[in-house]
Amino acid sequence: MARKATDAQSTLLKGFIFAIPLLAGFVAMECGLRRVVTRASHARARIEAQQGRCQVLVLGASNAKDGIAVEALGEPAVNLADDAQSLYYDLALAEQYVPRMPKLKVVILPLTYVTFETEGYDWEGWTSWSDYADYWNIPSQKASFFEAQRWSLTARYGVRMSISYARKKFRVNLEKSARKVLNAEENAAAAARLAKDHGKAIHPERAGDNLARLDRLTALVQHDGATLVLVEMPTQENYLRLLSRSVKDRNRDNRLKFLQRHPNVIYRDYVHDGRFGGSDFRDPVHLNPQGAEKFSKILDAEVVPLVQSRP
Repeated sequence: MARKATDAQSTLLKGFIFAIPLLAGFVAMECGLRRVVTRASHARARIEAQQGRCQVLVLGASNAKDGIAVEALGEPAVNLADDAQSLYYDLALAEQYVPRMPKLKVVILPLTYVTFETEGYDWEGWTSWSDYADYWNIPSQKASFFEAQRWSLTARYGVRMSISYARKKFRVNLEKSARKVLNAEENAAAAARLAKDHGKAIHPERAGDNLARLDRLTALVQHDGATLVLVEMPTQENYLRLLSRSVKDRNRDNRLKFLQRHPNVIYRDYVHDGRFGGSDFRDPVHLNPQGAEKFSKILDAEVVPLVQSRP
């Protein structure tokens, strides 16, 4: 019996000794990955630094993230839009920061085909909920408290990418990662893929919750003396013609009913704006840097002046 106990203790000791370097490596990886600059970490740092002087706040999804260049706006501005960002997260971000922005004049929210009838978790493979939980302290709608991605950056990025970042000594800026501009053939394929993916994410039953969030966002913005501006951004026809007519009709009806309830909200439609051509787009639904600068200057000239300046 004593020998068996000794053997068990020896096995446990060997296992512990074997685990020490693995645990140390894991901790080192987690600490290193904390230095990777992400969209969320960059946006958090920017708004924390700018909230006292910010006059324009941009919310929304990837078309707003890529297509509104705050540097081209004439007023101090921060862009908090992100990939597949739903109204659940737009509202949560606004609730955190709008009351802390004494000079805020306008909140710009670009609408998309999926704004009213999707949630973040409707997108296949969408894992950004962990960034919202980590960087913004916004609880996920679906993910479990015990999801590994909530607590481990290695799990969030995956082992392969984590090792890749480690080889670069974690000097990685995902916020500035380059995105390829598509050629004509690639653009057509992207239009078909995007239309299919967006169609799969649509759930008409989501509209009630999302319109309620938009109502709350409007009340929040107006309570603090600012104005909500809804815009529809330039989009290529090869994508638009593939979209469901019934979804587009529901979107129009939801938008019109919302604007009737909130006559002080400004709405502008730039979807078919003739000032934008193929050279302004990265893909059918996202502007490239040139297009983003052009669109932002248009907003600065045509939309921001409509908002009455705060004293």
